Amino acid sequence: MGFKMGDVEHTCDHGCKSLLEHFRVMGADNIIDEFENNFENYIDGLSLLIVMGGIEKIKPVIQSLVNAYHERKEGCSPIQPHYNTLMMLVKITGASLKHSGENESQKIMETGLGLAR
Repeated sequence: MGFKMGDVEHTCDHGCKSLLEHFRVMGADNIIDEFENNFENYIDGLSLLIVMGGIEKIKPVIQSLVNAYHERKEGCSPIQPHYNTLMMLVKITGASLKHSGENESQKIMETGLGLAR
C-alpha cells in the first residue's frame, strides 16, 4: 500500500494511504516502543514533568500512550509490558482507558505541556 506526494509514490508497510496517516502510525509505534522498551527513561521523563509542572501536566502524555495502544494494539491488555504502571498512571492523571478521539501528541506539541509559562 502506498500514497503519492506530488510525482513521487511512497510505499508503507503499514498500509497507510496518506502521509498524515503514516506519521500518526509511526508516532503511535514510537510511543509504545518508548514505554515498553525504554521504560526507565520514559518514567524518568514523566517524573521530571511532574516535578516541574504537577501531575496534571502528564495527562496528555498518558492519554497519548493509551490512544497509541488502541490504534496499534487494539487497546490496553494485562499481558502488555508494564500494564500495572500504565493503569496507575491512568488513575492518578485522570486519563481515560478509552481512545480520546483527539490527537494528544499534537496537543502536547502545541502547548509544550505548559512548562514554559
